[in-house]
Amino acid sequence: MNQLVKIINSLTYKELKAIQKDLAEGNMGRLIAKKISSIEKSASFNDKTCPTCGNKMNENEARYTLIFGSEIKKKASFCGHDCLTFFINKLKVQHLNH
Repeated sequence: MNQLVKIINSLTYKELKAIQKDLAEGNMGRLIAKKISSIEKSASFNDKTCPTCGNKMNENEARYTLIFGSEIKKKASFCGHDCLTFFINKLKVQHLNH
């Protein structure tokens, strides 16, 4: 969200009005949905890699999946319990520091 704030703050009045019109007409929603769909169909998006240790995971491997986030939900799959635990502990530390 921080990047979006920076982008919006850098736009001119004319550019903001054009975006406002696109939002009202639903064009932005369609554009975002199309981009998300394109990303999800890409091969690199479908490569399952453990975010903690970087191991490649096959579809048949037993995994742990965590869905987290308050406003924007994020999903991460882990190759083992130890990687999931490490990730959760990092989230706890990060949360305590904010």
